[in-house]
Amino acid sequence: MEQFIDFLSKDIARKFSKSKLEGGFRYKSEHIELLIVIPDTYPPALLSKLEKFVSNSSSNVKGELEQHNLYRCCPAIERIEIANSLQNKGLFSAIVSELLKVDFVQYVCIQRVGNPHLLNHLTHSKKWNWILSRSSTIGIDSIYPYCKSSPEMYSSLLVTINEYLELCTTTNFLEQFKLDLANSCENIRKISVEKK
Repeated sequence: MEQFIDFLSKDIARKFSKSKLEGGFRYKSEHIELLIVIPDTYPPALLSKLEKFVSNSSSNVKGELEQHNLYRCCPAIERIEIANSLQNKGLFSAIVSELLKVDFVQYVCIQRVGNPHLLNHLTHSKKWNWILSRSSTIGIDSIYPYCKSSPEMYSSLLVTINEYLELCTTTNFLEQFKLDLANSCENIRKISVEKK
């Protein structure tokens, strides 16, 4: 089983490395169905780079190539369905590990997690960090119940908010986002204080 998981994860990473990611990368077999896309949002360090790129960019072929490469360095797993026989055997972790070995990949994101078991695992794992949407605080608001019940999750979220606020410069498209994050951070602090 371990050899098969190793083969499958390496095959996915190899094929992904040759893709352009435009329209998404799909991998389908009898054991797994996977969709990787350009993420809706980025980790703070990449979002900061993207901010700088957007504010300094000129519309030329070199600029478009740089932007495309920036998008590809953070693939987002949008959908993953693993056959029952391979679940809880390390395939998901193996895929992420192999994707991170691809030369141009700096981060791997998971978005639109619908499986409660996977969501619980990701939110309690020290290997995964929050990524916050720059378009709204809906994601932040929806995790209030988790923050109320888990001090470690609350702390993790505050660290992430502080990273965004620290690393992302004030540009037109992020100014409101930073304001929303600061307000959400304050609201979560109030919830935490109320709990005591």
